[in-house]
Amino acid sequence: MSSTPLNILQKLMRRWDAVHPYNAAQVMKLTGIPDAVAWRNAWQATLAQTGLGAVSLDHNRYEFVSLNGHIEAYNVRFPETDLSEFISNELNRPFDNPHEPPFRPFILRAGDFFYAGLIYQHWIADSASIRMLMREWFVRVYDPPAGATTAL
Repeated sequence: MSSTPLNILQKLMRRWDAVHPYNAAQVMKLTGIPDAVAWRNAWQATLAQTGLGAVSLDHNRYEFVSLNGHIEAYNVRFPETDLSEFISNELNRPFDNPHEPPFRPFILRAGDFFYAGLIYQHWIADSASIRMLMREWFVRVYDPPAGATTAL
């Protein structure tokens, strides 16, 4: 991907983020028991297909860069906690590792259902973009041939 200039809202959100994490979350509630391998593989495939990875910033421009085989360090997590507590903690946890992608995928089991979600740095994407990313992740778990074959 080529570098993209930050828009005025992204610049403002990055300033807020410097004071306190300005993260957001999107969550899906699904029935059944999640297949950890399938969800992790689907996440890796989604990042590879979309070209998303860590973010490189250069003044007022940014671009996504490959994780260069380091996806395992930033793969889907399976926390064992309450959803509200987990989301609250993650919304307040900074993305302070420059090698980490601006997305933290998770699967949280809750009986006969589970939550699949993404915590993300809000300046990087709006909720509509994240929902498209989550849709692609979901499709790659449940109907892999229907996954996107071009960048979203």
